[in-house]
Amino acid sequence: MPGVSKYKKFSKSDWIKCEGEVLAKYKRVIEKFNIQIIKIYVCTHLENDNCKCRKPKPEMLLRIAQDYGVDLTDSLFIGDSERDINCANNAKCKSVYFGIKNIKCSPTFI
Repeated sequence: MPGVSKYKKFSKSDWIKCEGEVLAKYKRVIEKFNIQIIKIYVCTHLENDNCKCRKPKPEMLLRIAQDYGVDLTDSLFIGDSERDINCANNAKCKSVYFGIKNIKCSPTFI
């Protein structure tokens, strides 16, 4: 399973330094459900960089679809923020909101 994440407090060089630690954390949680992470896609740009990959833009999901032949309309994106759900909606994914704040967008499932 590819993963998508943003770390607004990390620069690209910071991400390179801690990527292994973050990946290990994700793996410990996800592998309890017999899911294997094969790659994590990360946007390290700042909001004012106006990049194509920062959520809620769908670029990282579109890259995953291209790299792995994934049908995004038959995929499930799990998010804990409004940005995550909007990203899924922009990529035509089904979405699950797994957060505690009220959000204004419409996930497929709550």
